[in-house]
Amino acid sequence: MATFLRLASTGALVLALAAPATSQTTREHLLGGRALAPVGDATAARRITSTEGSADARAVVQRIISVIGIPMTNFEVRASPGVANAEATTENAGRDRLILYNPEWMAGLRSSIATNWSDWVVLAHEVGHHVAFHMDPSFPNHDAELQADYFAGFILQKLGAPLAEVQLAMAMVSADEETVTHPAKAKRVAEVRKGWEAAARNVGANVIPAAMTIPERSAIAPAHTADVRPEQRVALLIGNTHYRSWGSPLKNPKNDVIAIGRQLRSLGFATTVIYDGTSEQIATAIQAFRDEAAGADWALVYYAGTGIEVDGVNYMIPVDADDRRALSFTRDYPQMRLDTAFEAVKGAKRLRLVIADACRIDPAIVLGAPGPAAKAQSFKVTEPPRGVLVAYSTAAGQYAQDGADELSPYAQALIGALREPGVELSKVFRRVSANVEAATRGAQLPTVIGNWPAEDLYVSHK
Repeated sequence: MATFLRLASTGALVLALAAPATSQTTREHLLGGRALAPVGDATAARRITSTEGSADARAVVQRIISVIGIPMTNFEVRASPGVANAEATTENAGRDRLILYNPEWMAGLRSSIATNWSDWVVLAHEVGHHVAFHMDPSFPNHDAELQADYFAGFILQKLGAPLAEVQLAMAMVSADEETVTHPAKAKRVAEVRKGWEAAARNVGANVIPAAMTIPERSAIAPAHTADVRPEQRVALLIGNTHYRSWGSPLKNPKNDVIAIGRQLRSLGFATTVIYDGTSEQIATAIQAFRDEAAGADWALVYYAGTGIEVDGVNYMIPVDADDRRALSFTRDYPQMRLDTAFEAVKGAKRLRLVIADACRIDPAIVLGAPGPAAKAQSFKVTEPPRGVLVAYSTAAGQYAQDGADELSPYAQALIGALREPGVELSKVFRRVSANVEAATRGAQLPTVIGNWPAEDLYVSHK
């Protein structure tokens, strides 16, 4: 049967996931990953075989991830009758990311509810598991499913799917009552709606809510915080990797944002993520985050990518900037001042933190520009507003290393410090500074500017 992907007269994308040809080479997998819907013991290890997914299925996944900017590298889409519905998993020590689906089950779902969006909801849900790093078996099952549902709702809104059809598809694949692995239908449909409505209010981002029931939290929280109500924590993460015409290509900002976002969600943060943000997308997201931070206890902005520092002011470089106009950047992109992030977090009640994992080099020095600009060898320090902390991954006038591994030295150190049970936040950054300096042999010296609050801020979150 031929496969096809076309635009229907209603504007909905129509997908036919045909069964692949039997002549295709099969592969064997050992599964125990994240299934879309409960069928028996979905977490039990089992062996299945698969063939390459249809061209349409691969195109759908490509379209989904293009919304958030994650490259297709190591994303395999495969068809298997051994999968009950759809499932996300990893192989090769986590380096290869797979989405498996049962073509007959997908066809049955589509015909039973007569919506062209059911396949998209299913595949977006599985992509969400990968985006939020749910392959870690310690991640609570119910939280993982609800986060992936939220993500699916968010992405489907961006793709133009009507809310009613998205909710209908989720309702059809969900069980009425909760199981060991999956929440009940009502919760899942509500979570899809939340994601869809969040996307309708936000441009150029994807949102993954905080993990809700991390088992270790009660054990590692300091005793004197046991009776304190759960804090509301929010974070905006921006990772710019694929610059169109600015400097050398980077490798890790997206990896850094994904990994740090995962860690923050385990600590109670709801995250908004921008991948490869243009100046308009970054400015819009920061402005929207201001309202979110105003109602939160902790507000954090993390930027990973290329940066510059001119006259003591730091700038984020959007992917649409041109380095041939580097010396006019501060005039052309005033909305990219890191100060805008300072203002965005100011409304939070307890912690107001901006983290910049980016270089702090004046382009006039790099380009050898003559005149007053070249005197920037001695750097000014611009203080953040009162009550705001800014953590730089490197000192003024220094480069921030992208790193030879899968994370930058700074991101790797930050994640490691945040994982320490019961750690207080100021200690996190002392650890980060020491570890980055050691890892880079003194080439990169992180620094924190601003006054820490008098109270202790414990990272663990109940």
